[in-house]
Amino acid sequence: MSPVRAGVEAIQRDLGAPSAALTCLMTTRSGTFRMRARLIGQRSDPQAVIAAITDRSGVVRIWVVGRDLLEAGLDAPASRPARRDRVWVWTSEGPAGRSMMVARASPSFEVVELDWTGVGAFLAEGRAEAGAAAARR
Repeated sequence: MSPVRAGVEAIQRDLGAPSAALTCLMTTRSGTFRMRARLIGQRSDPQAVIAAITDRSGVVRIWVVGRDLLEAGLDAPASRPARRDRVWVWTSEGPAGRSMMVARASPSFEVVELDWTGVGAFLAEGRAEAGAAAARR
C-alpha cells in the first residue's frame, strides 16, 4: 500500500470521518481514464473535502476541495460554474445521467467527473453530521 493511501485510510479510520467511494473519469493531457475516487470529510476542518483519486497502477492523487464549492457545484451549469481560485465545479447532463465535474488548473489542467448522486449523498451526510454535532452543543 502506498504511503499516501495509507495516510488517507488513517485519516478516515482515526477520525471516523464520513467518506464515499466513487468511480470517476479523469481527463488529463494524456487522455481520459477510469479511476477510483474516495471523498473524505475531515472533522478537524469540516469545510474541506479530501478527494483521493487512485489510478489503475495505484498512484494516488490528492485534491482538497471546499465543501461549500462542491455544494454550489451541485446546481451550477457548465455555463456558470462555481469557482474558487483555480478550481471550477459544475453539473453536467450526459447519456449516463448527471455528473459533477471538478476541474483544476494547477499544476496542469485536469478534470474529474464524479457521480452526481454519490457526491450529493456524501454532502448530505456531512450536513446531517454537522447538524447533529451542533445540536449536541
